[in-house]
Amino acid sequence: MSEKPRALGVIRLSVGNENQTGEETQRTRISKRADAEEMELVDFAVDIDVPASISPWVRPSLGDWLNNKKDQFDHIIILKIDRIARSIRHLSDIIEWCEANGKGLISCEEGFDLSKPQGCDGSPPVSDRASSEAFAIAAQLRSAVVASRVRPACHTSVPCLSLISPSTSGEPSNCLPHAASRRRPLAWWAVG
Repeated sequence: MSEKPRALGVIRLSVGNENQTGEETQRTRISKRADAEEMELVDFAVDIDVPASISPWVRPSLGDWLNNKKDQFDHIIILKIDRIARSIRHLSDIIEWCEANGKGLISCEEGFDLSKPQGCDGSPPVSDRASSEAFAIAAQLRSAVVASRVRPACHTSVPCLSLISPSTSGEPSNCLPHAASRRRPLAWWAVG
């Protein structure tokens, strides 16, 4: 009878708050993935209040696992790529480290699994993953712009993105684009 492969769950939060990718959410999703892969989840490397810009090898918990306990796990399971690396350099380094040390890297959300032979061939190149991350960030920025349009007043130092109609007195409309004809952006420097 063969032993189950051992997995290390990696959790990172830049700020210790509860949101959709909070610690408990990450624990639950990683645990479910380990169960689905029939792996023994040996522990979690939990780094709270640790920015993504910090190298995985110098993080308090994950760094200890990578540097001192690499013989205690076979796979790393993360919720999303940005939980282990935000920069291309760190992501490339962790993938190379996994390959050099015979470790698998599994992402619950991005749909790649370097623990399986087809995971390496089927996973997009690092540049494609970076491009995906850039698209995800762009989508977040777009939703922030939409949210900023919902605010009734735009009296901040941030450029106003409200829309006005040529027929109004210059006051921002309800800040949501309508089907009304010929709306134009309100110049941010004209906001008093």
